[in-house]
Amino acid sequence: RVTFSATTFRTERTEQSRNILGRLTETNNGFSSNNAQIQARQPIYRYRDRVAIDQAGAQLEAARAVSMYAEQELQFRLVSRWVEVLAARELVAVGEAALTAAIESLTEIERRLRGGDATVQDMQQARARAVQTEAQLTDAKAQLDIAELNLRETVGPEAAIPQTFSVKGLAGLAFTRLSSESL
Repeated sequence: RVTFSATTFRTERTEQSRNILGRLTETNNGFSSNNAQIQARQPIYRYRDRVAIDQAGAQLEAARAVSMYAEQELQFRLVSRWVEVLAARELVAVGEAALTAAIESLTEIERRLRGGDATVQDMQQARARAVQTEAQLTDAKAQLDIAELNLRETVGPEAAIPQTFSVKGLAGLAFTRLSSESL
């Protein structure tokens, strides 16, 4: 808002005085003044500034949403890697137990073959099962190595690989916003 104001003031004054001899002196004094003033005011509230503030707020909310999405994606990837490691460990444990059982079965069939209670074909099938179980164990160990490598690539070389896993326990951790149902 811009305002302009102007004023003009003029005064004329005449003074007369007499001295002891009776002489008259007269003095005319005149005074005039002119004043002009321009005033510019800026309001506290400007629509343009309000729009800029609203846009900055919207950008902040968008950045928060992107950050939350990235955090949840990272959590999901981390949980997936942990599950892969734990599942691979279970496969190795099951494979080792199956190999032990297959070797015991092969030993028992060899003993029975010597005693005449089993055939050569039974022994060959037991050997094939033992070889197949050993191959499955080797595959499970390779899967475990790959799963641990993937976890280390996701988290870093200092990755802590849990020994056990519980969805309920994971949902209670401070870093996750996921519920047990969503996990």
